[in-house]
Amino acid sequence: MEKKYKLAFFFYGYNLAETTRAIEVAIALRKRGVQIEFFSHGGPHSIRPAEVGFTHTLLLPEHTPKHHDRFLDLDHGKARGELFSPEEWMNFAKSEIEVLTKFKPDAVYGGFNLSSVLSTRATNCPLVYLLPAQATPAYYENKMGTFPEFIENPVTRIIPQSWKNFLFNQLMTKINYMPIRNINRAAKALGARLLKSPFEILSGDLVLLSDLAEMTGLPSSKLPLNHFYIGPIFAHLPLEVPEEVKKVFNGSELKIFCAMGSSGTAEVLRATINALKETPYRVVAATTSIVDPEEFRPFSDRFYVTRYLPATNVNEMADIAVTHGGQGTVQNSIWAGKPLIGVPFQFEQQGNLEMVARAGVGIKIPMVEYTSERLLREIKRVADNPKYLQSAQKISSLFKSQNGAENSAQIILDFLNKRNS
Repeated sequence: MEKKYKLAFFFYGYNLAETTRAIEVAIALRKRGVQIEFFSHGGPHSIRPAEVGFTHTLLLPEHTPKHHDRFLDLDHGKARGELFSPEEWMNFAKSEIEVLTKFKPDAVYGGFNLSSVLSTRATNCPLVYLLPAQATPAYYENKMGTFPEFIENPVTRIIPQSWKNFLFNQLMTKINYMPIRNINRAAKALGARLLKSPFEILSGDLVLLSDLAEMTGLPSSKLPLNHFYIGPIFAHLPLEVPEEVKKVFNGSELKIFCAMGSSGTAEVLRATINALKETPYRVVAATTSIVDPEEFRPFSDRFYVTRYLPATNVNEMADIAVTHGGQGTVQNSIWAGKPLIGVPFQFEQQGNLEMVARAGVGIKIPMVEYTSERLLREIKRVADNPKYLQSAQKISSLFKSQNGAENSAQIILDFLNKRNS
């Protein structure tokens, strides 16, 4: 008789894309008879699993808005140091250890719930991560990384780009680019194996890459044996396209869809939407938890803003997407066969948009060069050049040949079957 597996999904409820990717994988596993339970330390998107019929348990202590602000500041290069104190790392992990001891899953899906690395090491439970390629050492060992634009300054701008790229890849692979003392103090107290580098915070027994080798430029042969490309995977939120969106996009003028996930900055999103509002284009924007849509009233028959939208459907109605380069927003746009323009806030988003630019699907505006005027120039450039749309449609066909959620489920089951054979 085939073994019935149980998986615990520890997800980060402040990140919409991370949450919805976890849900897509869980749905695919549930179809295969796997028992799934979701756990989180809270956040505005922690309600999402229950919306599609999964059990969700809130773990204490909760991640607070202050914790999330710290996470974003570190992610965007605005702060230094560690995310949590040793005591915070320990307290988050202890509640997870209690869950693992009671639920006894065959594996944990870790997501961006970073304390998962502690709780799984303390309980010897296999850990599965789903990540972009840029979050793995292999990406930098193969010299794929580029110097982060958001930390450019007058001094770095006079250094040749090739030198900066070389130094950045060396930094990411040879040096502990962020401290891990606090998390290792917690690991020691919990009797867990210590981390050797920051990359191990996001390193599991099985690592799934939500990319395609054709886009990253990093072939599967250069990946560690426990790393697998699974293709694009993004949200299918249980939402209808609002009548207001249909009305706005019912016209001959250029149609723009602006979305910066849940990790964009309020300042840039606000400036972008306000700039688009003053154009003759037809504009729809989704602000998620970043800013209140009411800020942008009055709405009209060519301008509408709301928090959440079914991005895939709306992208199909639009002509061009404006995004921050998060993997979810990028993949939604390409899946719909639409070109995009992006302004990245951190190096993973920068890498996503560099892939987009290499493929001829869109344009990346460096954060240090971003202005409303530059954005509008690039929109006109993309709209006037049919090659961007042609490239997007070509890559869309490649995306649609893969099912990231189904691929993930099969690889996870293969992994578990091998461990239990």
